[in-house]
Amino acid sequence: MGVGESFANKKYRYIKREHGVRFQGNIPMSFNQGFALSANLGGAYAYNWKGYLEIGPYFNLNLEAGQTFELSSWSIGLLGEYNFIKNRGKRKFIPSLGLTVGADKSFDFPNLAMGVHSSLKIFVGKRTAFITSLGYSLHTPFNEIFRVMQHHVDVMMAFSYYFDFY
Repeated sequence: MGVGESFANKKYRYIKREHGVRFQGNIPMSFNQGFALSANLGGAYAYNWKGYLEIGPYFNLNLEAGQTFELSSWSIGLLGEYNFIKNRGKRKFIPSLGLTVGADKSFDFPNLAMGVHSSLKIFVGKRTAFITSLGYSLHTPFNEIFRVMQHHVDVMMAFSYYFDFY
């Protein structure tokens, strides 16, 4: 086995997890209106910079429960997460702290949406992770910024797949 072959084998075994796509479900619990059954379904892309910082856009659809689940709003924004353990190689459990900033468009008015969350990435495969998260989010209308606010506690479950371009 030559030097080139040895390097190629090591490169194949080393997993960088440079890009990630995430599909998530979220159950927000509102402080302002009591408990209302709703769910958020969404997705995100994250670029994993040096294994510690993951940043990218996200998109969510908010469904409200009535006779059936109906679309009540959508949101789009930027997601950033700091991994306390480097997200590379064979690591199985990676705790992180994240921030979200974006716009939440209900059918009545647009909102500024900000949130903070802590999460645990549990890798069930080399590139596949199950993510559980608990967070807090704040929603405020753009026309009455920080005078009218809605507070939510968010419980999120996600499935994430990481990939690299070689």
